[in-house]
Amino acid sequence: MRVGWLRILGSVVAIMMVCLLFTTVQQVFTPFEYACFPVDETMTSVEGEVGLEVSLTLWSKRQLDLIVLAFLLFATATSCAAILRIEKGEPS
Repeated sequence: MRVGWLRILGSVVAIMMVCLLFTTVQQVFTPFEYACFPVDETMTSVEGEVGLEVSLTLWSKRQLDLIVLAFLLFATATSCAAILRIEKGEPS
């Protein structure tokens, strides 16, 4: 019986990414908790204390952002490779 090492490796990588995602996102994430509309009334200046705190809050969520971006890049590369692969019987 032939073992598909590529499938096994892909499954292991996918399981590791899911475990990493679950260990990173253990806190409650509510992105629209403080959203107010219209947006013009909620804009703040970045020069005052409020602007610095908003900036600090956005940069403190950087780990989650990087994990999501890495996953999207991996999914994009995998999709492109699947689309561009040469199947058996096709002329090259």
